[in-house]
Amino acid sequence: MIVIHILCSEKSEAETIIELLIEEQLIWNATISKKTFYEEKDKERIGTNDKFLITAKTRSLLFQSVNHLLRDIYKDHMPLLYCIPIVYMDPQQSDMLLKQTLKI
Repeated sequence: MIVIHILCSEKSEAETIIELLIEEQLIWNATISKKTFYEEKDKERIGTNDKFLITAKTRSLLFQSVNHLLRDIYKDHMPLLYCIPIVYMDPQQSDMLLKQTLKI
């Protein structure tokens, strides 16, 4: 099992992605957090802007399906997508995740 992180520019985009991934049973549940994102603008200056971070739990084998779905929708501006492994999870919650996500 993994936690997926998706970094979006707009809150509405994050909400749309969550709804789609839940409908497709690719994630169990999700949260949105507003974050300040720092990036190098040029060699002498660091810029900031607000981003919206989606965190969602899913099966590790569904990561590629999430990636392909988002790639198809966001061909020109794919949100940053990566995952973090879940080392341990409460057994009842783990069972719920398995029941709520797509069977492979």
